[in-house]
This record gives sequence, structure tokens and C-alpha cells, in this order.
Amino acid sequence: MNSTTSAILEILNKSTDFISGEQICHKLDISRTAVWKHIKNLEKMGYEIEAVSKRGYRILKKTDRPIPEELQKLLKTTEFATHIEFFNEIESTNKFLLELAKNGVPSGLTIIADHQSAGHGRMQRNWFSPPNCNLYFSNLIRPNIEPYKAPQLALLSAAAIYETLKELFPKLPVGIKWPNDIFIDGKKCAGILCEMQTDMTTIQHIVIGIGLNVNVQEFPEELKQIATSLQIHTGEEQSRSKVLASILNKLDEMYKVWLTDGLKPFLATLNNGSILQGKQIIVELANKEIEGLVKEIAEDGTLMIIKPDGSEQKIPSGEVHIKRF
Repeated sequence: MNSTTSAILEILNKSTDFISGEQICHKLDISRTAVWKHIKNLEKMGYEIEAVSKRGYRILKKTDRPIPEELQKLLKTTEFATHIEFFNEIESTNKFLLELAKNGVPSGLTIIADHQSAGHGRMQRNWFSPPNCNLYFSNLIRPNIEPYKAPQLALLSAAAIYETLKELFPKLPVGIKWPNDIFIDGKKCAGILCEMQTDMTTIQHIVIGIGLNVNVQEFPEELKQIATSLQIHTGEEQSRSKVLASILNKLDEMYKVWLTDGLKPFLATLNNGSILQGKQIIVELANKEIEGLVKEIAEDGTLMIIKPDGSEQKIPSGEVHIKRF
């Protein structure tokens, strides 16, 4: 949104009644035709604006798109989303932000898309990214930490999403699937993808990408039995801006604690919210399968399991499946 369109939006937001095109012209020193064009731009962005002859314009409904102008009013962050860029369509928010990171853009940049043409998750799996309904966003940070700690950020993000959804929707049967997924009633609702650039001892940058199904109601055939959304479970359309701002505020708060105290303050959330806790699982790891009973998520972010012979093993990463009997 350019500065003039943004200024007109601010004028409309502050007005309690109709405001004439002439008044807007005088405030911004632009023509009536220019005002009309900017109003049309706002409508294309999803704002519902009533125009009445001799009275002017007023906003009837705000856009559901999580654009900076709507988000910034809801944010309290100092580490995340200190600068926001929104795109109607992008190939992948993570891919785009990783390229920007190489060019030295500052920590705190958040990229949001209304639609991804090539969204992806772990192991380059496609992420279903239709327009006008969900959240697809990536965050750039440059923490001064050892590289081995970076994978914990996927779990930290999962804990932030979990806590946010429990606060917004207390009755929602939400859970965490180690290491980077959020489930609702047994179906996947969100995924987290952390990608980074490091040298031997230093992290150059980390990009935390998150996809959250908010208002999508129809999935492709191959996803119908395994994916879900907030609207499907609440029965109501949800504000994407409100959900996103709440997640970013929570993640920002938790990230500051994590920088000094690690995952320890969040282990209760991770383990109480885990859908794997106490379950028999199969882990695909390095071309082999490991079976065991999930004991807990450990302080270093690994998954602790009890193997059939009674020994314990830490799983640092891998594809986890709950064993069906």
C-alpha cells in the first residue's frame, strides 16, 4: 500500500461518519479523481467502502488480509515483525526471505503472503496455500547463539502457536506434534519450517516460516482426511490479522526468554500439549526405523523414547508416526 492510499485509509478509519471526497482532497492535496482511484485500490485489498453521492465515503468492513496497516495496531513486538512486507502472491515466503537475508536485511523482518504459488514444508513437501483464507509468513532473526541450538526454534514456535490458540479458543482440541506441527483433533492445522545460514561456529541468519490454516474449508482430496482449519473447528470465520498478531506477540515474548533460559521454561507446555506423549511411535531416521514409547521432549529439544528393550534414546530429528495396533 503506497503512502497516499495509507493516508486515505487512516482518514477513513478515524472518521465516525461519511467523509467527503472534497475533504480528503484538501487534507492530502490531491484531486477527486486520485481519491477515487485510491478508494478503488482499498476495495481491491478487501476493504468494503460505501460511497454515497454528496456525502462521501465510509468503511463498512475492514479487510481480512493481514496487511501491515492492520497488523501494526495489534503488535507489541520488538524482535519479530519490526518491519513487515505483504504480498498478494509469492512463490514462497521462506524462499523470498532467505534471499533477502543474504543481502543483509536487518533482523525482525516479517514477510506475509496472501497466497503462495510454491509453498513448502519440511523435506520440500508442498504446503497447500490457497488465497484469501490462511496465514503464510516468515520471520528473519539473527540470534547470537551456537548453531546446535537453532533447531529448538521450531519447538519454541510450536509452543507459541499452541499457547496462542489455547488462549484465543480455550475449547479447541489443539496439540503439538514434535518437532514442528500443530494438530487439531488429530488433523494437521499448522506447520513450521526453520531454515538457516551458518558457518562452523556462527549463525548468519535464521528464517522461521509458518503456515496456519485459518479459514480454508475445502482441501484437495489427498488432504481431506489429514488437514483441518480453525474455521472448520470453531464454525466461524476468524480474523487473520488478530490470529497472526497474537502469534507474533507470543513468539516475541517467548523468544526473549529462550535466548537466556533455553527451552526449559517451556517444557511443561511442550509436553502437556504433545500429541505423542505416552504413545508408541515409529521414527524414520537416517534410512532406518526406530520404535519406542515417547517419554518426553527433553530440555535440548530432542524426543526421548523408551525402546522395546527398556533402554532410552534421544531422537534429534526424524519423521514420526504414531504406531497403529
